[in-house]
Amino acid sequence: MLPALHGVIRFYPVSFRPKTWEEGLYGVIVVIVLVLSGAGCLLLGRQPVRTGSGRSGLMMILLIGLAGRMLYWNGMPPIEDDFYRYQWDGAVSAAGMNPYAHSPQELLGALDEGSSAIAPELLHLARANRWVLEQINHPHLRTIYPPLAQGYFALAHWLGPFEMNGLRLAALLMDGLLLMLLLMYLRRSGMDSSAVAIYWCNPLIWYELYYRLHYDILILPLLAAFAWAVHRRKLWAGALWLSLAAAGRLWPVLLAPLLLLREGCPRRQRFLAGGMLVGLTAVTMLPYVPAVLDRQDSGLVQYMQQWEAHGFVFSWFSRLGWEFKDRFWHAGDGRLLARVVTTTMLLAICVRLSGRPAENFSRTAYRVGLVVMLMLLLSPTVYPWYYAVVLPLAVFAPRGSLLIWTALLPLSYLVWILKEQWSWYPQTVMGAILHVPVWWLIWREFKQDRAAQRERQGADVVPE
Repeated sequence: MLPALHGVIRFYPVSFRPKTWEEGLYGVIVVIVLVLSGAGCLLLGRQPVRTGSGRSGLMMILLIGLAGRMLYWNGMPPIEDDFYRYQWDGAVSAAGMNPYAHSPQELLGALDEGSSAIAPELLHLARANRWVLEQINHPHLRTIYPPLAQGYFALAHWLGPFEMNGLRLAALLMDGLLLMLLLMYLRRSGMDSSAVAIYWCNPLIWYELYYRLHYDILILPLLAAFAWAVHRRKLWAGALWLSLAAAGRLWPVLLAPLLLLREGCPRRQRFLAGGMLVGLTAVTMLPYVPAVLDRQDSGLVQYMQQWEAHGFVFSWFSRLGWEFKDRFWHAGDGRLLARVVTTTMLLAICVRLSGRPAENFSRTAYRVGLVVMLMLLLSPTVYPWYYAVVLPLAVFAPRGSLLIWTALLPLSYLVWILKEQWSWYPQTVMGAILHVPVWWLIWREFKQDRAAQRERQGADVVPE
């Protein structure tokens, strides 16, 4: 049923920036389809998967998930242009050149002016594929994407130069690797392999990673391997996977306390793993440093300073930060103060969780997924594809707090419809709709876990 619902989207492509009320109405219908399919997957996570027994049931799950992915093959993403940057970065990296050296606008200017300050090989590539450069958003900024992401883009370019299906094929390779890891971890944990449907048949994955072509699929296998290493107390392996994940998306480094403060690990082992993590991260990030240091056209700096979307809690901290700045610290920045507060809160939660024993992999996966969810909840920017990293972890811990965004986040697409067609968007109301249910579920699950812990402790008391 899920692929059938998504057939409506695929074969009747929609623009979330409508020019007429009819297009706006159709956009609302597409959002409803996304919400309904997400709700179906949410129920899938809350109820046992009934697909038959043994290999036949697993094969059905795999075929449904593959059909959902193939549904969007050859599709042109709606209101999406990030993939043009992926394609250009991949072409530059595949040619052995530095993707951080020049912004698209700088290259286009050099082509128009006949500048000789840029390497002839790069100018030749830019001239032959000018149409890609002209489509890149924020062309005045150099690329924001870290080194491992550049390798992924180069792989996609090798699979299909300047083709969207090259990106899809690279995503399918990462997906296949993740699928094997999930099935292996399920088997080793003694869990039903049908639970893989929570990820493999999730419509948000189909839509965001195969239709809209976001590259977050790159770090999904790395985070799954990291969670397993934390559970098994393999700190060296965890440091490797976490450093690679940070080289693909930066933020996974915030998960370091879950590894380095893992309960039951010797202090020397933690210290050595921390040194390994710092060393590997430093090495993988060396090419990225020049792109960050230049504040004028650094994509990362501009992203950190300006990007805000659906960040409900962060928006309140930011307001308080600006109020504090106006009263006490006139040289400060309200957003910077908000980032310091939210990052400190997240690290404190990581430290708190890392010291508690985890009796099984389900508990470890839930903790890693919970920290990622809290990071998103405290972040200034939340897009649906950011949430994709939580879903492989939800396979092992199908809690409501980790799954509910599958159904809720598609509502965020209403921002373009309401702004473009009716010049109106209730930012605070939408933020509350997206965030408050998750906070409530986290609180409820926390209380349930505490009650279960007290019950176990009471059962362990032997009466005299």
